[in-house]
Amino acid sequence: MSTLQLNLWLSVFFSWIPALIFFLTCRDSSSPAVREAHTKNMNFVLVRLIVGVVTAIPFVGWIVGGIASLVLFIISIINAVQVPSQIRAGQRPMFVMDNVTAPSWIK
Repeated sequence: MSTLQLNLWLSVFFSWIPALIFFLTCRDSSSPAVREAHTKNMNFVLVRLIVGVVTAIPFVGWIVGGIASLVLFIISIINAVQVPSQIRAGQRPMFVMDNVTAPSWIK
C-alpha cells in the first residue's frame, strides 16, 4: 500500500519514470486492487507525457498544452490523495476522469 502512495506522489512531480518503475516492480507482488491502481496510474501518466510533447509545438501547443498540463497536474494531485484511501476502504481505485483521459493502453 505504501508503494502505491509513493508511486502516485512521485508521479505527480516526475511524470512517467516513477510510474514505470513501480508498474514493473510491483505488478507481481501486490494485491489486485493495488496492481490495478498502478496500471491506471501508468495509463494516466502516458496521457500526461503526450500532452507534454504537444506543449513543444510552437504557439498553439504552448497555450493548449500548457493549460492541459496544468489541469492534468492538478488531477494527478487529486488522484494521489483519493486513490490510497479508496484502496484502504476496499473499493476499486477510481481515478479522476478515468474513462475520459486515460485509455487502457496497459492492462
